[in-house]
Order: sequence, then structure tokens, then C-alpha cells
Amino acid sequence: MPTAPAFDNASIDIIDRYDWNPGYGTVGDFTGYIGRGFGEEGTEDYVEGKDVDLDMLKRFAINAFKKRKLNKSEALELVGNYLGPKQSKGEGKDIKINIPTNVSTFAGNEGRQVSTKQGAVRGAQQDISNYQDFGEVPLADGGIARLGFAGGGMGRRGFLKFLGGTAAGIAAMKSGLVKLLSGPTTKKSIAKGITIPKTGGMPDWFEPLVNKVIKEGEEVTKKYATKDREIVYSKNLETDPKLKDAGNADEVVVYQDLDDGAIKVEYHSADNLAEGPVELKFTPGMADETTKGKKPPDEFTAAESEPEIVNWDGDLEGTGENLVDNVADLTSDTTKLKEYAVGKEKITIKEIVESIKKKKRTQKINEDPTAQLNYIENKEGYSAMEYIDESERVGAFKNTGYETKGMNLPEKKASGGLAGILGE
Repeated sequence: MPTAPAFDNASIDIIDRYDWNPGYGTVGDFTGYIGRGFGEEGTEDYVEGKDVDLDMLKRFAINAFKKRKLNKSEALELVGNYLGPKQSKGEGKDIKINIPTNVSTFAGNEGRQVSTKQGAVRGAQQDISNYQDFGEVPLADGGIARLGFAGGGMGRRGFLKFLGGTAAGIAAMKSGLVKLLSGPTTKKSIAKGITIPKTGGMPDWFEPLVNKVIKEGEEVTKKYATKDREIVYSKNLETDPKLKDAGNADEVVVYQDLDDGAIKVEYHSADNLAEGPVELKFTPGMADETTKGKKPPDEFTAAESEPEIVNWDGDLEGTGENLVDNVADLTSDTTKLKEYAVGKEKITIKEIVESIKKKKRTQKINEDPTAQLNYIENKEGYSAMEYIDESERVGAFKNTGYETKGMNLPEKKASGGLAGILGE
């Protein structure tokens, strides 16, 4: 078995070929990377991935104008594909990357390893006995992705999106930005904690909550991520060992958007209003053409599911959304999140009393259709039948006849008078 010098300042130079894959197209109001294609191949709706052309850039610009928002990373990627070397034309650039040996282990093409810190080389992709001095180690097509840099990190496409395939990008890479490629270092890079500026109704425990979930939770990016360049962590908050693995155990999930810095927290609990997730989200202000270059203020929002009337017949479902800018305005109780974030001793008597009230009210609404109806009427400011009329007027509900209007609404119990005396 070939051995390597066991000293900390050794390094490996890797040659990888960078080019742009023909994987772009327009689907609906989205223009960008779609891979080899979108939809079912062979059908009329199928959109095949191709190289970026002027028409595609025009469509991207039109869509951005309609949305009043420019995704800069997507724009750079499209321009990079349009101007850069294309795989379909056999173009490309060989780039030499220097890997310091303070990164002890790299995943190989078939799970094999190269470990320079321990002074051993195992399972080389080819016979690397000729490279014991850690000179150039050519890799097959796939290069840096085969060394495990794509998993969990930016990946080749995300990296080129950032570099733009330019000489300046290559220089930046040689200066150390190549570390951005490493998936495993993503968690380590934020181990010191994410700083989240206090915004609006954001509770003081929001930042500690996010950092504690990242530190103690499980990375579940592959399972929960909703987009590229998003890292997701999950933490089970159930303290009872018998209930910890139950399907309805309380769970908090943190989504970190690496593009715009947004942080979203989802709190899943059967005690929440409508038994849906509570969502807390921090969105940093981003300057763009709509703000004339000025950075808008950061934003914090809190949201929960809520009961709503969904049709002319008066059916109630927990599909509504209560969106507020202060956690205190939620019906659902979030005391458990604060307790986990900063400790039980930080919960005041006043907060404990308020927590009990919120839980009782939420339970009542979740279990009692009449309480759900009262909630809707109190929030909307008019009766359920008036709500149905208004929804029909704006086209949200279809009028199926006077005899069916509100027929599934729960009957309100009488209060006061004889009913009160009888305890009804």
C-alpha cells in the first residue's frame, strides 16, 4: 500500500474540468435550471433542458419584472451558461484545485478514502503510486463531485453560479473560496452560531432557538429541503422517552436559505391551532431594482393554521392562515420553544399562566366546531352567513342554491335565559 508523508502542510492538487451542462429552460413563469428536462418525457408538456440562448434570457428578464424581484444567483447562472464554455460543444476549462491536508478525509468515487493526515492512501481511483509526492491527481469526468464536495454544499452548478466561470472566479477559488464546496464543513462553519438581527415582533429567544436546533438537531436537508441552497435541521422536543418516537411528537425544524439569508422555523405540535405547524420566519431586506438600490428593513412574521369556512355549504376546515408580525398575537402557544431555547428557568409566572390559557383555548377550538365558528366570526367581524355571501360575491364560493347555503354550519348553543338556568 503506498504511503504519503505524514505532515500537516501537505496538499493535493486536483484537476477538474468545468463546463456548463445544457440543463436550462422555461416552465410556466420560471426560467432557470431544470436539469435534463421537466415533466414526462414523450408528452407535449415535456420541456427539454438546453443551453441558454437570448430568448431564454429575455424570458427570465420578463418574469423577473412581473414578480418585481430579481434572483441574482439565477441571473448569474444563466449569463454564465450563455457566455461560458458549453459541454454540448465540447468546450471546457481544466481547473487545478489545491486541497490542504487539514481536511483529513474525502469521499471517493465508490466510498473509498484518501487520508493524508494519517499518512496513508487507500483505494485510489487509479494507480496513484506515481503521485506519492502529492502532485497532480487527474480525476475522471465528475471530478470534484466525486470527492464529496457536492453533497450538502453548493455543488458544481451552485459553485459555477457563484464563480461565473471567469478568470476572477478561478483566482478567488485559489485564494480559499473552494472551501465553500465542502458539504461536511457547512455545519461546522455555522457552529459558532448564526447572528439574527432583532426585528419587529421577533422574540428574544428566536436566535438562541435557531442555533440550538442547528447544534443539537439532526441535519435533514435531503428529506425536507424545498429548494437548492437550503440547509434543514430538525429537533424532537419530546422529553417523555415513551412518546419520543411517536408520530405526533413535538418537533421543531429550521430552514436556512444560503442565498438570501432567510431563516424559517416550523413548530409541529398537536397542541397548535388546527393542529397545523406554527411558522416563524426572518427575512433580511434585499436591495434590488424595485427598491432603487436601498436596503428595505428586515422582516419577521409568525403564522399558524386556523379554521375557515371553505364553501357555500358552510363546511369548516383548518386550512386558513393567521399571519401576524408578533408571536404574542398567535393563538397557538410557543412557550415550549422558548423553554428549549433558553431554559425552563427563563419562563416567568405570567408566561406560564398565559401558556395555560392559550392551550385551553386552542384545545377548545380544535375539538368544538361551534368554537371554530365563533373564532371565524370574531376574526372576520361579521356572521358566518354574511361571510358566505361576501365570499360568493367576490367569486370565492359558488352559489348552489338558497336551500344549501350554510347548511353544514354548526348550530350555536343557546346561552343565558332558561338555557343558562338549565346549564346548557
